[in-house]
Amino acid sequence: MLRRLLHQPSELLREFGSSARQRLRRRVKVLVWNVNKQKYENSQRDFCRLCRGMDIVLVQEACIRPEMRGFLHASKQQRWVLAQNLLTPARHPAGVMTGSKAAPLHSRHIKSPHAEPFTRTHKMSLATRYAVKGIGRALLVVNVHAVNFVSTDKFAHQLRALEDIISPHRGPVIMAGDFNTWNAKRQRLLYETAARLGLMEAGFAPGEKTRCLGHEVDKVFFRECSVVSARVRRDVKTSDHYPLQLRAVLE
Repeated sequence: MLRRLLHQPSELLREFGSSARQRLRRRVKVLVWNVNKQKYENSQRDFCRLCRGMDIVLVQEACIRPEMRGFLHASKQQRWVLAQNLLTPARHPAGVMTGSKAAPLHSRHIKSPHAEPFTRTHKMSLATRYAVKGIGRALLVVNVHAVNFVSTDKFAHQLRALEDIISPHRGPVIMAGDFNTWNAKRQRLLYETAARLGLMEAGFAPGEKTRCLGHEVDKVFFRECSVVSARVRRDVKTSDHYPLQLRAVLE
């Protein structure tokens, strides 16, 4: 069984690698992917390949096994932040992880108010802020893994915690990840939250994204930026989720 963390909040964030720049450029390439703890053969190979050239990478279910740890520590192009919510039975840290070509100005984890019933673990989200060249306001990136197997009310509590982080921010926002929106009620609550925050959803080709019980679970929302292109990488089979790739211009 997965082990609950008893660390103080400051111990929940881990950083790896080094960034290529002090500021992000306005044109960014973004990767969003639930890697399913990299359980599949060749998943590390695909992860390294897909990260190449990306300005921002949002990973859910990241698992810091030795091969992943080696990649992260050797990284000279992207600075990585892990918000850890559990240890695997082999004692590998796992959680959501964000990488960027610029070091974050600030990083903050957001633990779901409620735990999942089977593993008794809380889901983690990660908010990171970055300076952007040519823009006087920082970019806020919120990497989300939504709590599962709980009531709709408990799911709503997690959304409110995210809203508390995003609402006061003045500047561009990217909120993306695995929202576990596998029914209509969860979908509605998420879209209502996004509407209050002034977030728009990035459009992908219909029927391409990963679905659970007929509903899309991986989503990308944005504010004060323009999405130039959005692609689902259905050619990548090394997770139970397909990676999402975007090109955007920050405003």
